[in-house]
Amino acid sequence: MVWVIYGGVCASPFCLPFASRPSFPFGNFSFGEGYFVTKKTPSTNKRGSIAQLERRVKHVYEMLVAGKTKTEVKRYCKSEWGVSARTCEDYLKRARESIFMELHQDQDSHRALSLSTYKAILSSDKSSQADKVRAQTRIDKLLGLERPELFAAVDKEGNDLPTPMDPIEAGERILSIANRLRQRQRLQEELGESEES
Repeated sequence: MVWVIYGGVCASPFCLPFASRPSFPFGNFSFGEGYFVTKKTPSTNKRGSIAQLERRVKHVYEMLVAGKTKTEVKRYCKSEWGVSARTCEDYLKRARESIFMELHQDQDSHRALSLSTYKAILSSDKSSQADKVRAQTRIDKLLGLERPELFAAVDKEGNDLPTPMDPIEAGERILSIANRLRQRQRLQEELGESEES
């Protein structure tokens, strides 16, 4: 609560010891022509406190992530919080900056965020057993604890298909096949020459 002297300089109850009525500081008081003291109620700031601002930006962030349009977000802000279109734009800007910052984090930051999410699922009493098993599986995969699975490529009859080989080994095999083809062509040419003579 703030006490204000309208028409005077003082805006604090501490500089009002000269109040003439015994009921001071309750009610309006006159100090003569042009001066009166009144209780000033704090104005309601539609933007809210810093904590409210953070909650609102977080809510707008969640709406954007959920796929809501700018118009839907603005309509919600105006109806729910009674803020102006400019304030809605400010919330949208801050939420978009948060999204942008999240997208440009390094891979380790994303991995840490995923790990903390999965650990929260594991420690939650509300999570089902299946959710906990899936979360643990994802944690194992994130940390590299899961062994890679080997699959054998087979055709319809069950015969093994050739496995992909190392590029260097593949190049060497291609060269050896090419050399054998050249030798075969030379032999055919030599045989063709000997038959003509």
